[in-house]
Amino acid sequence: NIFNRIIASDAYHFKALAKLGILILDTTEENNRKEISVGLSHLSNALGVPEITPKFRLIVFERLSHYYESNGERDLAIKYAQWAVKIEPKVEIMAFLGSLYTLSGKHNRALEAYKVILKIEPKNIQVLTKIGALYAFSQEYEKCKRYLKYVITLDPTNDAANHLIGRIYRMVDRKPNLAIKAFSNMLEGPLADQAFFEVTSTDRAYQPGAKRT
Repeated sequence: NIFNRIIASDAYHFKALAKLGILILDTTEENNRKEISVGLSHLSNALGVPEITPKFRLIVFERLSHYYESNGERDLAIKYAQWAVKIEPKVEIMAFLGSLYTLSGKHNRALEAYKVILKIEPKNIQVLTKIGALYAFSQEYEKCKRYLKYVITLDPTNDAANHLIGRIYRMVDRKPNLAIKAFSNMLEGPLADQAFFEVTSTDRAYQPGAKRT
């Protein structure tokens, strides 16, 4: 293996250590703990090389964050993701960190991460929708609707945004006609049909004649 040969000739070649460690993690079965330990050891050794560049330090942190999340060790995943974004707040790793915070119940931290992304990509529909969902979870419905409405201006048939705002109109605001309008904007599919059926069949306050568009 070329990487092993490079490492054998230069134990401090951080690029080879990092690449070999990542290659092992990417190609090894989960139950092969011995080989995975070797891969993790290579990544750890790469990080310990004083000459390692920020680029490769970032690559290693990102890969370790994903590995530990897939292995059910979320605290370690968060730690490595945090270290990665300190080097460079890339959209992909910020989004991953946001999802880790969300899954850990750290919703304020997730909002902070997602809002950093919006400074880079202010029209990122997925992130705007996730922010809206987080505000819905904390029952800050006006903030939620503001983000979801913006998503819908960018993508009028966005299923997630229309479905969530429709449910808020129906369950919180008690405005079934607005709910119907939102559900009608959704693309054809089981989720759209079910949402539309629920509001038209159970809410008697809506104006008759509503149809799926």
